[in-house]
Amino acid sequence: MTRIALLVGLMVLVALAASGCGAPPAPAGNEGSGQYVNGAWQVTIKASKNALQPNRVSVRKGDDARILVASTDVAGTFTIDAFNVKAKVEPGKTSRIEFTPGRGGDFPFRIVGSTPGAAEMKGTLVVVP
Repeated sequence: MTRIALLVGLMVLVALAASGCGAPPAPAGNEGSGQYVNGAWQVTIKASKNALQPNRVSVRKGDDARILVASTDVAGTFTIDAFNVKAKVEPGKTSRIEFTPGRGGDFPFRIVGSTPGAAEMKGTLVVVP
């Protein structure tokens, strides 16, 4: 009887692990293609030819957030003023930005180019409660 209960318990744990039950749900309305990676909601933003893709991403208030800015030809600074986030962006590299948003709402982010004539690229970070 004890072996059967142990076996059933083990099967339930395996089923829960396989279903992804341990990971928090994705933020509602997430336009970016994010996922939980090592305890943080991770979103990749591609920066190329003066455009950001996606230019609207969602994270959850109070959760660790990680934004990867993959630049093909953009040099400049990525900022989210509302959370005092600032990171250097370089062509051919991926910048890793980590922070924990403490309040909900829509917040602008941008990359200001460091080369003459570069356009400012803008987007929106949606922090859901």
